[in-house]
Amino acid sequence: MSILVIGPQEEARINRAIKIARRKPTPLSVGRQIAQADTSAIKLADRKGPVELARREYPPQQIMLGTYRAALSFEEQPAGLFRHLSVSSERPGNVPGPEVLLMICEAFGFSTIVCDAFRYTTVKPTEHPARIWAEEFDPGHYAINVVELEVS
Repeated sequence: MSILVIGPQEEARINRAIKIARRKPTPLSVGRQIAQADTSAIKLADRKGPVELARREYPPQQIMLGTYRAALSFEEQPAGLFRHLSVSSERPGNVPGPEVLLMICEAFGFSTIVCDAFRYTTVKPTEHPARIWAEEFDPGHYAINVVELEVS
């Protein structure tokens, strides 16, 4: 069983993570080296470029929310600065359900709402440009990724 916890302590850690991640966004030049053309569902073997090096240099801020892990980073893209949230379950082969992903996205200030297991799609009109995809980060272990344009 998976458990989501977002209480006052988690909210404080989320706010702190947002501030820290915003200070060191992944530059566009680095993003171009590791970006995937097709992001419908990225397998571990499909990764390109120096992904691990980029993560060490521009580390995502990771927070456990019960048995779910949320990793937040910011990245420069041609359209502007985007926030990038990756959400996974502790259990390999499982991904967060739509209700859980919705609550976590809202806690991190995203306007995107998603549903439909591995075929995540935007079901609420987003306020800002956004993309959603599944990505394998360890063998058989997937995260759902959401990126959304940061608007000040």
